[in-house]
Parts: sequence; C-alpha cells; structure tokens
Amino acid sequence: MGIKKNALWKIPLSALMAFGTGSAWAASVTVGWNANTESDLAGYRIFQFTSSLLSMTTAQAMANAAIIKIDSPGTATSRVVGNLAANTLYFFRLTAYDTSGNQSAFNRDSAGNNV
Repeated sequence: MGIKKNALWKIPLSALMAFGTGSAWAASVTVGWNANTESDLAGYRIFQFTSSLLSMTTAQAMANAAIIKIDSPGTATSRVVGNLAANTLYFFRLTAYDTSGNQSAFNRDSAGNNV
C-alpha cells in the first residue's frame, strides 16, 4: 500500500492545532491532527521550528538539523510537545509514515503558535 503522496494534504489548517500551557521557564503544546486511515500506517512525524516550514520539502526538513523531529508511533492523533521556550513563536508540520518506511508529503502549515 504505502503512504499516498498527498495523504495528509487533506488535513485542514484548523485540524493541526497547538494549544499551549506553561510558565516563564518552559511551556508545552498539544498538537492534534486528523487521522490517516491507511491500513499500513506506522505513525506520524511532527516537525517543530521557529520559522515557517512552507518553503521546505519533507526531504529538506529531514536533512536540516535545526528542525526538531518528533516521532509519534501508532495511530494517536495528538501529542504533547514540551520543553518549549515561553513567549516564542513555533510552527509545526506533520507527515505520516508507513510500515515500509515511506513518508508522506507535509500537511499544510499550521499557523504560528505563540507559546
């Protein structure tokens, strides 16, 4: 089967959300998304950066050491992302990956979320 090239492009901008809580020292957000329904789904990969990732492909983001990549194995459709600096703008993008190691293209960029 494999991950369809644009499987996550169906995620509306509002579906990839980040809700923050935190103190002056550190913060966390819960990032959520619509489920991928393919039978060979292995999990999701969240990309976190302090600039928009719209100009990057998935391959470019994977190769960029400054971009934090968080694997979320399984079918859960949200994940808490912690250790964020307070009063900092973060951008998140998402891919799905399958049991064969294929990775989808990015979803749409989430709006910047100030934590």
